[in-house]
Amino acid sequence: MNELTKLIWSLANLSFRYNTFRGRWGEMPDSTGLCVTLGILSFAVNTITIYVEYGLQMAIGMPMVWMAAIWLYASDGGWLNLNKRLMSAVFLLTIPAMIVLAFIGRSAPVAEMIAGAYLSACILTLKARE
Repeated sequence: MNELTKLIWSLANLSFRYNTFRGRWGEMPDSTGLCVTLGILSFAVNTITIYVEYGLQMAIGMPMVWMAAIWLYASDGGWLNLNKRLMSAVFLLTIPAMIVLAFIGRSAPVAEMIAGAYLSACILTLKARE
């Protein structure tokens, strides 16, 4: 249990660094299991957020588009050559913002636009740093 606590603490620290424009995706461990776990968590949080804000019809399709966009973003020269570190970093970067947006709900479209611009800037900055 102590190792799990250390892993969660280090992931929280990395997420904070990514969300404050200070992290590098090269700091993320190169682990397939971690990438899949963060991908499932990101997919779930994204689905819940879209369901809260837009309803069931959008919650069915939009997370698939999100995962495809991340897949293309992290591919290196082909759709099977994935950069697992970059993919995990983007998942870890977006999870806290999606949780906050799920709690805000439909009441703040301006907050959603600000979060989108902020996440776009964070993701572009993250890829530029190695």
